[in-house]
Amino acid sequence: MDERQVRRLLDEAEGYRILGAHTEALRRIEEVEGAGGLPVEAAFARGEYHRDRGEFAPGRDAFRRVLAARPSDVEATVGLGWCEKRLGNVPGAVQAYREAVWRHPNEPILPYNLACYLSLLGQREESLQMLERALRLRPAFQVEARSEPDFDPVRDDPRFGALTSGA
Repeated sequence: MDERQVRRLLDEAEGYRILGAHTEALRRIEEVEGAGGLPVEAAFARGEYHRDRGEFAPGRDAFRRVLAARPSDVEATVGLGWCEKRLGNVPGAVQAYREAVWRHPNEPILPYNLACYLSLLGQREESLQMLERALRLRPAFQVEARSEPDFDPVRDDPRFGALTSGA
């Protein structure tokens, strides 16, 4: 199977995943894995598949494989953080995001999610600093932050109110 065929199967898998046709998505992913083509891309597709299905441990493992090969992958970092949080490993999610924020200083989703997870850990100061950084990069996050339950531990802080009062 050549790279073009592998990419076509991965595109099909993504389409089926988005449509909720999980059996067909998994069938395409397994076909790519069986052919040995584009293993990092196949691992990412598998991670997304498991995350969508609420199967967070296999999703986490797949995203870790992606990040082992491509430590700078923003989407895999977001996927890993998502899975770690839902597995009750918020410190693991924070660890994944710390390096990513440093590597990608202009990606607003990274400091935003890190702010969420730091809030959950009760790390108020750093959470608010990361939220401020995220809002400088994407002011529209103000609206989302107002209703994000992850910010409940810092919601009573006047600085949170000041950060989210615009937009």
